[in-house]
Amino acid sequence: LHCFVNHWPSRYGGEKETVYLREMAARKLRSKVDSLVSNSEYFPKIILMGDFNIEPDNPLLEPIKAKMSDTSSGFCENKLSFPSDNPRIKIDYIFVSPDIEIVNADIPEIIASDHRPHIAEINL
Repeated sequence: LHCFVNHWPSRYGGEKETVYLREMAARKLRSKVDSLVSNSEYFPKIILMGDFNIEPDNPLLEPIKAKMSDTSSGFCENKLSFPSDNPRIKIDYIFVSPDIEIVNADIPEIIASDHRPHIAEINL
C-alpha cells in the first residue's frame, strides 16, 4: 500500500499568482504515482489524500480522476470542506486506486481545524 498525504500550496496571495505552485505539486505527485505504476506488473494499491487546495473542477485533478476513484463520488449531497466553520468550497480529497473498495466516506460537520475532515472506510 502506497499512501501519499498531500498539502498542496495555498491560494493565499491570489489564485492566479500561486497556481504555478500547485502545478508543481501536481507534477511531483503524478511523477511518483507514474513511477509506481510503471515499475509494477499491476496497478499498485495507492491512496492519495489531503488538502489539494483546488476545487473538484480544476484540470489539475483530471489525471488523478482518470486513474483513481474519488471517495466523495458516493456522497448523496455536495459536501464542502473549507473553511470548517462555514464551508464554501471542497478542496480536500481522498482518492484510491481501482482495486480498493470504497465502503463509506464522509466530510462530517466537525470543526477540528480550518478544514473539515474527509474520512473514508475502504477495503484493501
